[in-house]
Amino acid sequence: MLDETCINIIVLTKEEISFEELLNKISFLFAPSENEEEYKAFCELIVIKVNFLIQNKLLFVTNNS
Repeated sequence: MLDETCINIIVLTKEEISFEELLNKISFLFAPSENEEEYKAFCELIVIKVNFLIQNKLLFVTNNS
């Protein structure tokens, strides 16, 4: 079952996109937290969710930037 974050990540990829472009698009939407550890944990969670979507063939990214 996909959570809301996974669904939002999929919505950001309406067209062909690279992994780097996707992460940049996601980070643009979320301003850094004043708590550096909290923001780092958030970024790690996003990478885990993107990898999950890719591994389960729910998200396709290109190698090109």
